[in-house]
Amino acid sequence: GTDPNGTWQLFVDDDDSGDTGNFDSWSLQITTVDVPGAPVISSPTSGRDSNGDFIVAGSAQAGSTVKVYEGTTLLSQTTATSTGTWALALLNQPHGVHAYTATATDSFGNVSAVSAVKTVAVDTVHPRVIRTKPVSGADEVRRGRNVRAFFSEPVRPVTIVGANVKLVRTSTGATVRSQLRYDADTKSVIINPRNDLAANARYKVVIGTGVKDLAGNRLDQNAARSGNQAKVWRFTTR
Repeated sequence: GTDPNGTWQLFVDDDDSGDTGNFDSWSLQITTVDVPGAPVISSPTSGRDSNGDFIVAGSAQAGSTVKVYEGTTLLSQTTATSTGTWALALLNQPHGVHAYTATATDSFGNVSAVSAVKTVAVDTVHPRVIRTKPVSGADEVRRGRNVRAFFSEPVRPVTIVGANVKLVRTSTGATVRSQLRYDADTKSVIINPRNDLAANARYKVVIGTGVKDLAGNRLDQNAARSGNQAKVWRFTTR
């Protein structure tokens, strides 16, 4: 348990009479064990989670005990496999940004340096539409204007598709052919009809639950109701 570096000496006391006997040599072999390298946390790769339950995984010295911390709080520990992989399930992590680190301890009790920080944003809040243009129930809406919905948080652009965002003429139930574009700066979807809307006609806009935020949460306009609720509003052209 001490540092073996330095000068080692052997002292021999000849406490018998006469000068007989001899020894040819003396050696001392010291075997040391290097401190394990710092573990690597490689998962979750996206750094995002939508429900607070996920796997933290990575690599470390084979057979070492890997401990995962948030700050100074030990969350869980496991043993690295013979190939140096490890994985731990973290459950019920609260909404917010979390910074995790890990250490590895070998069988001799040597503790590694702390790993690089792995940041995971736990997002358990569903996106919703917080503002629309035109507003719900608007009359005399200009027939050539775009329709727009602003979200409470960034959403995945790949979910802004015709199956999830629709402009419908109420009297016929027909979906208006439109170009859809997501504006990341304003966190909004822009619905641009290919042709001017009909005069004195009522329209319905549906932002479906297939729209997802960056963590994968589906749009839910009314969290008080069971299931995920779409955003629907109506307006009338001039």
